[in-house]
Amino acid sequence: MRYFPGWIVGLVALLLAVPMGAWAAVGGAHAAPAATCERQVLMLHDMAGTAAEMRAFARRLDLSPECLVVADYGRTPLTRLAVDLGGPPIAGLTAIDDSAAQIAALMRARQRPESSAWTVVAHGAGGLVAQRVHATATTGAPIEHIITVGPLWRGTNIAFLGDSEQISRRLGTYDAILAVEKPLIDPWCGGCRELIAGSDLLTDLHRDGLPSADVRYTNVISPVDGLVSDPRSAALPGARNHTLDTVDIHTANHFALLSEPAVGALVRTAIGSR
Repeated sequence: MRYFPGWIVGLVALLLAVPMGAWAAVGGAHAAPAATCERQVLMLHDMAGTAAEMRAFARRLDLSPECLVVADYGRTPLTRLAVDLGGPPIAGLTAIDDSAAQIAALMRARQRPESSAWTVVAHGAGGLVAQRVHATATTGAPIEHIITVGPLWRGTNIAFLGDSEQISRRLGTYDAILAVEKPLIDPWCGGCRELIAGSDLLTDLHRDGLPSADVRYTNVISPVDGLVSDPRSAALPGARNHTLDTVDIHTANHFALLSEPAVGALVRTAIGSR
């Protein structure tokens, strides 16, 4: 089987294609009491996703704005290209560990003094970012719960890219191909290669301990995800793994999961659980 270095272009094309209190007016005006946030909620968009998608999802979940942080992270020149072509400002394109460092800094900056923990609501690759934040960074209050919609814990084998990569490794051509691809692709989408099943990032993630013993995990899985070639592989041992009953590919494929009512109901329940 011949390995085509240009496979990454197909993955990028796929990702691109889808893609406060008021003052009282009477009786001596005073500010409404500030919300107390025992736990803050952090929203992480997918690779080639947008913060706007997660803000809209947060509104459907009716989350308290005072306790909510919606991240816009991982912008690269591909973000500007998408905007110039009339598309949304897609992001989450930097390498997963680079994204994790950016998110950890955001969490430290937005940490509320009364908050003792973070709940992360992530779409797709955002779950990988959250796991790497937990494993490698300092965040003030710890991540207590990672809720992932369309989890990619074992990556994607779409178009047999994972199989092709493993064949390349066995043939001894992987390093040579990587040396050509990396400087061309990474400035645009440093995380794209890391989503492929069997990537170094995913291998390290599981070797270093996934799931982590001190984190709760909730996974919302679609049987017709489309990006996760075998959605059942996204389940984690010891996690709350919810597989959607719907088989409507128009509302339950990976890129449309946030608009699926059943997803919202499961995430809302998970946020409120202890």
